[in-house]
Amino acid sequence: MSSVAIYAAPIPSTAADAGARLHAAFLAGRSPHTLRAYAADLEAFSAYLGEASPGASVSHLIALPAGEGNGVLLAYRAHMIDAGLTPATINRRLAAIRSALKLARTLGLTSWASEIRGLKVEAYRDTTGPGLAGTRAMLAKARAQPPVKAARDAALVRLMFDLGLRRGEATGLDLEDLEPKERRLWIRGKGRAQKEARSLPEPTLAALTAWIDVRARFVPLEL
Repeated sequence: MSSVAIYAAPIPSTAADAGARLHAAFLAGRSPHTLRAYAADLEAFSAYLGEASPGASVSHLIALPAGEGNGVLLAYRAHMIDAGLTPATINRRLAAIRSALKLARTLGLTSWASEIRGLKVEAYRDTTGPGLAGTRAMLAKARAQPPVKAARDAALVRLMFDLGLRRGEATGLDLEDLEPKERRLWIRGKGRAQKEARSLPEPTLAALTAWIDVRARFVPLEL
């Protein structure tokens, strides 16, 4: 008998309703990127359990005693390992479930916590960046392009190098986020619910202003 079948007892409608409400509350207020990731992680767990929806899978889980619930998660982790998923993916999916369980405890919907931890992940990516020389080379290459692409790419390079912005933070900016007179830029950082102001160095402000000017002159030119 499979691990899913062992825990396939029917859930009372009240528990199912609680699970659906919990699922909605769990996803509420998340950033778009986090929302997509967590929603996908709970969909994967739902598919593993054979439930019709993430809400039903959460209902299933919170209705179980602690030992059986941890048994489900232990079997789920083994299933993901057997499927060849990376440790980072496995850990993220387990973290999403742990976070949902934590919210369930806060709301009084369950009393148990997950004791199933993730896998050890060895750091291997070089995240040191291109350095000063590499950044200067990137700026030179960007400025050698046609005017519109040159202005846009130079602004992106300056944002990521001067302010240390992530790709998503840089590409998620809007015109109203820039306050040129105050030399200020409003950025929604990773995991942040609200935007935060960052002071702009003069070269960064100049690059952003140049891009906005070129963009205004060439709209609706497609890049």
